Amino acid sequence: MSNGNINFNIEKLPESPLFWILVVIGLFIFFLATGHVATALVFFLSVVAVACLIINLNANQPSDILWWVCVICAVFALVLGIALVPDDWHTQVAKTALEQTLITQILV
Repeated sequence: MSNGNINFNIEKLPESPLFWILVVIGLFIFFLATGHVATALVFFLSVVAVACLIINLNANQPSDILWWVCVICAVFALVLGIALVPDDWHTQVAKTALEQTLITQILV
């Protein structure tokens, strides 16, 4: 029986950048394939922002353009994430049930 400890060793994660690039591409394609376009867009903008941040932090001479790209992508990801992603995950059945509930509550 488990004593409640989670045995997760971060040192065992793959270090190859190619692996992580493939994971990101796979997640992006998964979001698109499942019909979550807004989530895929926010995920893409977030990945670009984080990539620009990592590149600039590791560079000897950080680029002003990359800082601007990072900030713009992060702001767009935040705004679109707040505005579009919650609606992207609601199913049509849930929307219909909510609309019917609201109609019955308003008419009563």
